[in-house]
Formats: sequence, C-alpha cells, structure tokens
Amino acid sequence: MNEDWTVIYFDGAAEPTNPGPAAAAAVIDLPTGESLTVTVDLGVQTNNVAEYSGAIAGLTKALELGCKRINLFGDSQLVIYQLSGRYSCKSAGLIPLYQQARKLLRQFEKYSLHWIPRHKNSRADAAAGEVLKAKLPPVVEIPDGLPVPYPKERLRDRILELRSKGKKASFKEWLNLKSGRDEFSSLRGEALAKEYLMKSEVP
Repeated sequence: MNEDWTVIYFDGAAEPTNPGPAAAAAVIDLPTGESLTVTVDLGVQTNNVAEYSGAIAGLTKALELGCKRINLFGDSQLVIYQLSGRYSCKSAGLIPLYQQARKLLRQFEKYSLHWIPRHKNSRADAAAGEVLKAKLPPVVEIPDGLPVPYPKERLRDRILELRSKGKKASFKEWLNLKSGRDEFSSLRGEALAKEYLMKSEVP
C-alpha cells in the first residue's frame, strides 16, 4: 500500500431484525500510522442503509482530516459494487445514500474500492456491534423460586377427561380448554396434558 494512502474499513448492521436497531462504523487508518473510529447510531433502519451509512461516515471523516487518496474496504458487495459501477442502484431508499457516497468519493484525488469477506473486516464490525449492544435493553434476570401456576380444579378434571379419551378427543375440545388465565392457555393437545401431568399428581 502506498504510504500516502488512507485506508477506510466500513461496516453497518441492523439486528436482531432487518429492518431493526441499526448502527454503522468506519475505521480509518491514516498514513501516519494513527487509527480512529467513527460510529453512527441510526435508530431503526435496514442493513443496506447501515452499510452505506458506514461508508459515508468514513469518507466524510477522511475528507475532514484532509486525506487525498483513500482505499475503501467493506464486506457489503452491494455497496462496493454499486459505488464501483458494477451494480446499478435502483432502490428508492438507497439512491440518496448512493449519490451522497459518490459525491464524497469524487472529492478525493484518487480512490480505490475493495470488497473483503466479513472476517477481514473485524474492527469495523466490532465497532458497529458495540453501538448495537448499547441500544439493546438490559437482560432481565428472572428470580428463582417463583410460584408455579396450576389449572383450576374444573380445568384439571376436564384435562383428565380428555386425556382418558385418547385419540377420540377432538382438537376443538382441546382448544376449548384455553382459559386465558394461566400458562396452560398457551398449550394444546398432548402438550397440554403432558405439561399438567409433569407438575401435578394424578388423583
């Protein structure tokens, strides 16, 4: 790599769903040997918007730093290939980002675009991941020793009655057992009977 070239690695992600909570990041390696990271919290966006946002964040910061020649690396084939002209950009949601990125690229004296596999983009991936981690709600710990709900007496008797019918019990009969008041309301058929029989003694 030429000594006066700046290297930019970008990444973006929407997790755990797409669209979903999204973040973007860029890691910039300067010719001086220094490195800096730029991150962006995108709220709720698609994965492709996040990837483009990572590239834009890195290009914008490189221009602010006065960089003249850049190598842009990303693990998004869509972004790299669209910016290089190999793919066309037809998505209405991505066209403004594509145009913005192209405008930024034209402000450098020279630039080169490179697709890399994700495992070679670990720093940018980790930086975006840290932003996403901060966005997720805290893990709720459920204490031990909580009371276990059991069906009411009449519901219990009905379960045993249908259980005794075996295959003659219709699906509708099992479905009608749903009381909407306890854990048994989310179960059906054999699973309902098994759940009960595991937790209660049969008289």
